[in-house]
Formats: sequence, C-alpha cells, structure tokens
Amino acid sequence: MPDSIAGLVLRAVVVSSVFWYSALALPGLDDKLSAAASLITLSGILIGFLMTAISLLISSADKLFIVSLRKTGHFQRLVKDLVNSAIFWVAVIFLSLLCHLVKDFDLVLSAALSAMVYSLIYFVSAMNELKVVINTLSIPD
Repeated sequence: MPDSIAGLVLRAVVVSSVFWYSALALPGLDDKLSAAASLITLSGILIGFLMTAISLLISSADKLFIVSLRKTGHFQRLVKDLVNSAIFWVAVIFLSLLCHLVKDFDLVLSAALSAMVYSLIYFVSAMNELKVVINTLSIPD
C-alpha cells in the first residue's frame, strides 16, 4: 500500500483523536472491562477471517488471477497488508487483556481502541487497493 505523507498524517490525526477522546470519555464509562472483552472478541474474529483469506490466497497460487497479481507485485503487498492488519489486531488483544490485569487501565483501553481504529483503517485501505487491482486486472485485453 503506497503511503503518502498526507495519508500518514491523516491516519495519525484520526488515531490520536480517538486516543484522546476515549481517554477523556472512558472515566465516565461504567463497564470498561466489558468494552475490553468486546475488543478481544472482535479482534479474534477478524484475525480468524483474515488468516482464512490469506490461506485461500496462498493456496490458490497457480490460478491465473493470482499469477497476474504476483507478476505485478500486488500479491506480496496484499499479503503484507493483511498480515500487518492481523498484527495490529493481536496488539489490540494484548492491550485489552492487559486491561484485566492493571488497576487503572483507562489509558491502556484508549490505546487498545486506537490500535483497533488504526488496524481498521489499514484493513479498509488494503481492501480498497485490492478492489482497484481487481478492477484493473479484470479488464479484458
């Protein structure tokens, strides 16, 4: 995924805004551990779907479309972006689990929410790029 400076700045602004807003809003939230548990569940489900998608991509390596993706260099970038999204979701799981161990965990939960938002932005960006690649490679010669 080609990252422009504007895209990186936009992601940083969105993620930091989520972090500070959630840091200010969380003290008023009654059931923060439930929010952390929900993040764990959602991240686990998304990692499962993502790993299934990566497995399907890798197992169908001899298909014409995947061969075209490899020739253009998009296949490696797509798999890298999907794995990076999964890594951020693992970070969300660890941060959310840490919330259950730390006494005052508002900032940890804010970091988990920020990581979730960043991973979703990363994932949507990768899927948007995949859509463009599919549309480009699907055009008959």
